[in-house]
Amino acid sequence: MRLMLLSDLHHRIDWFEWIADQAADFDIVAIGGDLLNGFDGLLPQMEFVRNWADQMMVGCACLALASGNHDGNHIGSSVRQLISETSLDALSRRRLEAFAKTDRWMDVLARPGRIVVDGVTDILTTENGEQLIVTCIPWDVSGEKELWEVGAQVRDQTNAPWLVLHHEAPGGTLVGGTMGNFPLFYHILEFHPAFVLSGHFHDQPYRKDGSFADHLEGTWCFNPGHPLREGSAAPNHIILDTKAGTAEWHGYDTANRCWQKKEAVLS
Repeated sequence: MRLMLLSDLHHRIDWFEWIADQAADFDIVAIGGDLLNGFDGLLPQMEFVRNWADQMMVGCACLALASGNHDGNHIGSSVRQLISETSLDALSRRRLEAFAKTDRWMDVLARPGRIVVDGVTDILTTENGEQLIVTCIPWDVSGEKELWEVGAQVRDQTNAPWLVLHHEAPGGTLVGGTMGNFPLFYHILEFHPAFVLSGHFHDQPYRKDGSFADHLEGTWCFNPGHPLREGSAAPNHIILDTKAGTAEWHGYDTANRCWQKKEAVLS
């Protein structure tokens, strides 16, 4: 199967549009957090992401979406308060009320077998019948250990490959560095998923002591990174081809205004 792996879109509308244009070439599109820009109004961004997800379903790509620190997707978030304090027309208010009825606003996006969101483990099936187990770990890591245990159980029952999304990259790795998340590092060593997609550390793939990919005792960990300055019409992304056994990174070099491409051969 072919997957497009991304992270840290930060509500770049042109990047979301680019992803939708590319979706037909992929079985699954996975985004490892920070879909939104926490410095701007969140409600219009939530509505945009919902409409975008609907558009993606027309393109037949399955989606996996985990939250990051910019996304406001924690339990007890003030979505209802935001709606009450924001000037909205009647139609927008009715649509956004759906977000206030869920534990997390991203729950509205979930579609079993098609879109996996925070706090969920699900099996996505491609048009060719290939299966991928996906577990999305919320930024606030509520019930984190239980999510890992459920994912591992499904993996053991089905023998399908397992992808975990966790916004903060694992510490002690080339994709997370010394500032990364060390509890995630130890969860990987305990549960051994096939793949982990993260982000958060924008410059890690560009650093001399970093990379877009690292192999940790049977698990491939990925961090697409984020262009260090503005200028790219498309987001950094990784093309993961499980049949070819390759992961190809496409990262924008803002200093030279060109794209870099690197490849990891999965073993």
